[in-house]
Amino acid sequence: METEALKERLSRLLLFHALDASVLDKFVRTAQEVHYSPDEILFEEGAPGDSLLLIVDGSVMVQKRVEGHEDLWKDLGVCEAGTTVGEMALVSHHPRSARVRAIGNVTVLRIWRRDFERFLAEDGASACTVLGGLLALQAARLRDSARQVVILYDALNVISAACDVASLAELVTDHLVRDLGGVYAAAFCLWSPYRDEADVLHAVGVVAEYVSLLAVPGNGPVATQLATERSPFVLDEFGPDHPLRHVFGMVARESVLVCPLPGNPGVTGFLLLAARERAFTAMDRIMVGALAGPVASAVKNLRFVEEERARSRLESARARASGDTRSRL
Repeated sequence: METEALKERLSRLLLFHALDASVLDKFVRTAQEVHYSPDEILFEEGAPGDSLLLIVDGSVMVQKRVEGHEDLWKDLGVCEAGTTVGEMALVSHHPRSARVRAIGNVTVLRIWRRDFERFLAEDGASACTVLGGLLALQAARLRDSARQVVILYDALNVISAACDVASLAELVTDHLVRDLGGVYAAAFCLWSPYRDEADVLHAVGVVAEYVSLLAVPGNGPVATQLATERSPFVLDEFGPDHPLRHVFGMVARESVLVCPLPGNPGVTGFLLLAARERAFTAMDRIMVGALAGPVASAVKNLRFVEEERARSRLESARARASGDTRSRL
């Protein structure tokens, strides 16, 4: 990548945005451009923290090993082009606290700690600027993490408060529209146990006359895509006659996040979230995906409870009918 393009990328980062062009020149000259293939590990948890990585193109997944399980990893978040990973290695000699894996093809700039320490020693004023940026970066990430924890915590409380599947659909949908910034509409759909299509249990912010378009067939293209895309995915290109354009009253710059609800086998349904003037991020997909499992489990449990209640009512009705018959005899 051209030097000027690299400087422009660096200048947009919170860590480096206040530095003079001459100082950015030093970083560009010392940085090493590295390319990674899909699923390749940029660095392992526990490895020496010897460098900062600036993601130039692509995105990476930050993962933490689940305690007691050598090969089980928990996704913590996604870092996309224009962000950094491993920046604490520049001021700390501690091992890496997490693993970073390439999601697709990834290009990074690597800045080694030894070069960073030399820069700190030679340019005190710029060093203070960079260290201030480092503190601001960590503060921003802590704020984002706290917000995500609050949203997930509140959502789990919402799930536990549902008394039936219909109320679950309403509570979850309304919660996501209220708390996930920029989302203006949503729908909660489950595959019907009685018809080969989806039931729309709850929708908010949609065009009422087009809600029936969400009752998609169980063997149609939507069901096929959901069967292969088990993780949340984003739709952001809609032709003029696309059904979702009518359902969500789209005008311009909308995107839709589709979250499959896992079942056994296949999927039990799906959530649709529509946003305007903002793109769904990889972290949005992770956060909504984290809710999919608990929501699907709640659907299964509530359906079982509803079936048991219906069975009990039927048995009571039969007992009353039998008693009435005997009394007449």
